[in-house]
Amino acid sequence: MRNPNNLFLTALAVFDTCLLVTAFFIYGMEYIIEYTAAFDLYVAWLTYLRFAFAISHISQTGSVYITVTVTIERYLAVCYPRRNKRYCTSHGSALTILCVTCFAILFNCTKFFELEVVRNPPCEDGVNWQSYLLLPSRLAQNPIYSQVYVLWLTNIVMVFLPFLTLLVLNSIIAYTIKKSLNKLSGESITGRNELKEKSREATMVLITIVFIFLLCNFWGFVLTLLEQVLDAEFLMVENKTFYTFSREAINLLAIVNSSINFVIYLIFGKDFRKELVIVYGCGMCGLTIRLPAQDKFQYWRHVSRRRISRSMSPRIINSPMIANGMKFLRRSEDSVKSKTFNETLGI
Repeated sequence: MRNPNNLFLTALAVFDTCLLVTAFFIYGMEYIIEYTAAFDLYVAWLTYLRFAFAISHISQTGSVYITVTVTIERYLAVCYPRRNKRYCTSHGSALTILCVTCFAILFNCTKFFELEVVRNPPCEDGVNWQSYLLLPSRLAQNPIYSQVYVLWLTNIVMVFLPFLTLLVLNSIIAYTIKKSLNKLSGESITGRNELKEKSREATMVLITIVFIFLLCNFWGFVLTLLEQVLDAEFLMVENKTFYTFSREAINLLAIVNSSINFVIYLIFGKDFRKELVIVYGCGMCGLTIRLPAQDKFQYWRHVSRRRISRSMSPRIINSPMIANGMKFLRRSEDSVKSKTFNETLGI
């Protein structure tokens, strides 16, 4: 469990679970109240709604940026294996998760003040359905806040920046693996097949993550832009059906986007499925997954070492200290080759 990749995926699962739970208590509870006509439940819903609304946005931001962090870690593992081994440790991963959590809280702290519950003056008794009203606060109605934070800053931080990061880094990962595959023309067929499989996994993860992220966030950006240009009240009056359906669809897509990450890794990541069985014992009906007796990234590390060796000067390579170190490294790898399991790249 101290594997850095496991820490990232656990944090991702925590954020996604928080988002799903808060989404149920926000949207699901609304329909339960309408069906049961329970006034006390309605009052309780209004009481915690402001906090659940903010926590849901914090969870969504954390989920998005943990996904970005996993992609960055995988990029370092593929393109800079030595730096990844040095910096991507369990302590570093925990610190990164803490930073992402703090950023998610700070970025969404104003969400706690965007909604307010007010008493309706004509219904002072407090026992009528119209006694309490859920309204946007003065902060949410501020035109500068709406223009700068809600429209531009939120869409840049939550849509454009993560989308471009995922697109660029996953493209580099797929290209790097494919280029390394072409360099292995003289290697064994087994090594080429392993890298072909890894190249297909990286490509499928790239296509799936980027497509789903764009699909789930594009319409939210369009509707936010329409709200700023045409005004939300105008859309509600003139296009009530369209506006209501769009708001519900955007909420659903946000939930899908945060809950689909686990499914993507489970479907397209063979190493992730194996690691899941190792960590959590997720065998089904007595089915077990046999771990490879040989480290499947033996060829990948061989290519990385050869690439690094070519970049070093002949004087350094031919030094006795480096030569003895390389001999010791080869003896160590031969002694544990049958027991090692890949910790370099998790897809």
